Amino acid sequence: MVVYLKSLDDTRTNEWSAITARFLSGSLAESNFLTLATTAAKRPSAVTNQICESLFYCAMKRKLAGDMPGALELLQKCLNTRDDNSMAYMNAEVEMRALKAQ
Repeated sequence: MVVYLKSLDDTRTNEWSAITARFLSGSLAESNFLTLATTAAKRPSAVTNQICESLFYCAMKRKLAGDMPGALELLQKCLNTRDDNSMAYMNAEVEMRALKAQ
């Protein structure tokens, strides 16, 4: 991921995929990532999808860190976006069921 980020020219560093890579690699704080989900959208129709994705990725990082209550909270927020045509939403449904079954 770091190699990918270093390969980007300056015009692409604020694209959603680069922002997501920065978050997943640990170089972008969760709060900033969640804010950028709304403010970095290139078009209004992308906002809901980016919010859904950001909440899912934050939930997965929390799950991996052992913060199950935090993961559940963010997964629920992801589902609350009702962006049911996105992979993040579908994965959030699966993760929510798995975490609740534990």
